[in-house]
Amino acid sequence: MKFEIKTLNEWLIVVLIVIVSGFAGSFYWGNGAQFNPGYFFNPNPGVIIMGLETVAAIDIFSGTVPEEISMNFETVSILISIVLLLMIGPWLFYTGYKQDENNDESALKPWYWFLGSSLSVFSLSSIPVLIISFTVFQNTQSSAELSRSQDLVRQELQHVGFRAAEYGILEDGFDESFSVSDLDIDGLKFEYKTEKTASDSTVIIVAPNLETGGIGNKIEVMPFSPEVMTYRN
Repeated sequence: MKFEIKTLNEWLIVVLIVIVSGFAGSFYWGNGAQFNPGYFFNPNPGVIIMGLETVAAIDIFSGTVPEEISMNFETVSILISIVLLLMIGPWLFYTGYKQDENNDESALKPWYWFLGSSLSVFSLSSIPVLIISFTVFQNTQSSAELSRSQDLVRQELQHVGFRAAEYGILEDGFDESFSVSDLDIDGLKFEYKTEKTASDSTVIIVAPNLETGGIGNKIEVMPFSPEVMTYRN
């Protein structure tokens, strides 16, 4: 029982060290300090590279030549974080644990065990960070793919509209049996339908809604009107 209480107290001390260190670092940096503790205690140091790449992308978009990534405090801190959290921390933890085996059971573990344990526990936060990063990446990919597909739908809808206008002029309007298949357009990635109107000189082309699977944007084709086409949501 005494051993279990001792072990529990030791791990409570470790948790307290991690919490106090986290609050102290946040308070220090949040009050305008130039030095960011995250440079040395960053469980996901790759975000530093991502940040530098983002700045470079913004520079390219604004028309300026981005600076090359060089050896500076930020980039060196990536190596420091990896060595400190993934090498020194576990080594101190293991060394302190082995040293405790030779000590009195009632005595606390050596100080470097607490330091190594705190660093190891802090490094475990990289797991949820990586999970969140992966989830965000997947969501970003899905959103980008949906956006590309929606752009393609709009392009195809406009193309179908122009072809329908040409068809209407050549055929002097649209009969009741008119459909998109009558336009003989090859290579369409999506299916488009038609809606009848009160006039045989106009037709409405309907695009699919990729998010809901229902009806999306519409385009009204009026071959004999100066506007030719108008978009309808």
